[in-house]
Amino acid sequence: MNNLIKNCESWERFRLRVNPSQLLVKLFGGKHTRSAFTLIEMIIAITVFVIFIGFVMAAYLTFHRSQAQVAATRSMLLEGEAIFNRLGDLMDDHKIYFEYYNTSVDHAADVDYSLETQELVLISLDEEEVVMLSWEASEEDEEKGNLFLTIDDEEPIQLNALGTSVNFMSFRIFPNDNPYLVANQSDSSFPHFQPHIQVKMTMGREGSSEDVILDLQTTLTSRFYQ
Repeated sequence: MNNLIKNCESWERFRLRVNPSQLLVKLFGGKHTRSAFTLIEMIIAITVFVIFIGFVMAAYLTFHRSQAQVAATRSMLLEGEAIFNRLGDLMDDHKIYFEYYNTSVDHAADVDYSLETQELVLISLDEEEVVMLSWEASEEDEEKGNLFLTIDDEEPIQLNALGTSVNFMSFRIFPNDNPYLVANQSDSSFPHFQPHIQVKMTMGREGSSEDVILDLQTTLTSRFYQ
């Protein structure tokens, strides 16, 4: 019994003198492991994280910019289609007002047989209503403008929406004179075909990084026959 008590006391003194972790290291070998990062390791980790965030933000901004341009292009396409439909509706019950342009050209020398203008003037079939579509450059920026519709002497109506500019508008009229005039009908050099109009329009809208530009073109044929 005494020997057992002595052994217990000896073990207690040994346990107090020796650290268990040091005992394990001595028994199994090895060194102490570090429980924290060094300054260089933290700098490397932060640098990698910042580079990763930079790639993610760049990809997001590129995607957002492309989505905004697609939305602006789709909106302008619908707006341009509405303008062309409006022109088509006017051509249904109007004819080209050739007398407004007062053309006097040598048809034999004019190979193109066309008249290009930025003002399209139509007159109703009963010749009581005059309609004008005109493009006017903006006072702030001459490279941008607006498209206006004027009926008789009424106040002009702007066809393009706010935020959208019509940067260019051109009407090419074929032929360049009234084909139903007696003088033209008897002229063998004059082109005898149904009048039609080639419309070219460039629309623009300011984007987040650059302007979105859309080029549109259509051809309208006169419904008036004589």
